Amino acid sequence: MKKVLLIPVVSLLTACSSTPSTGKKSESYTDRIFRMGMNMACDMKYSDEAMCDCQTDVLVEASTANLRYQFVNNPDAHQFEIFSLMMENTDKLEACKQKTTTVDDIPATPITAEEIRTYIDKMEQRVIPDVDIEKPFPWKQRTSLVIYSDVAPGDNPDKKNPSLVFHNYQYERMAIISDGAPYLIEASSDNMGEIISQWIDNARDQSDLNRAMIARQWVSEKSSEYYFIELEPAEVAGNAYPWARHADQQ
Repeated sequence: MKKVLLIPVVSLLTACSSTPSTGKKSESYTDRIFRMGMNMACDMKYSDEAMCDCQTDVLVEASTANLRYQFVNNPDAHQFEIFSLMMENTDKLEACKQKTTTVDDIPATPITAEEIRTYIDKMEQRVIPDVDIEKPFPWKQRTSLVIYSDVAPGDNPDKKNPSLVFHNYQYERMAIISDGAPYLIEASSDNMGEIISQWIDNARDQSDLNRAMIARQWVSEKSSEYYFIELEPAEVAGNAYPWARHADQQ
């Protein structure tokens, strides 16, 4: 059974009541507050505007006017109804993840030293999500390339290990190639240098070359003895998705 995190929204709804509405003009005041509360709760979890707008639309359209009214006026008493609504619409909510705006911000023109620094700083400051998933993601959903440093040989990394993430990594068109790759690479410092050099030499386009340049800078700063690379789902990227090594390639 897929677990859904229902964030308490009492404070969110209170804040919404004093915030200028960005909802649809045809909606009532109660519906606008409900929409804003659902959207803010999603944004706290995913920080993705397109996906959260989509999921909010799903919940607004699936809920009754009476439920929206009751929830806005007494959120604590009606959280179970919202949870049930989410479970009933799991497929639609999951489909919204295809609308994600989570991107690398990798330019298609030659990258500058400032842009490299900005990207690495963003990686250092990001919040890495917890993993609470009961079954493997199929390979086609593993669209984020993650590089971990400070990994001991033979160990699996986790969210405590520094990591660099490239989302929307279409591995079939990229230049990282190795035995078992792109699903898993374990590399010493010397081997990592060779991998990145090959990545730079064989980059398929400018954006791929820019990723390699960012990776080279990040690896040089980490000076780790051992690295670990794998593909992971975007929503848990950086937490060493535990089934990535063993799941069937579907």
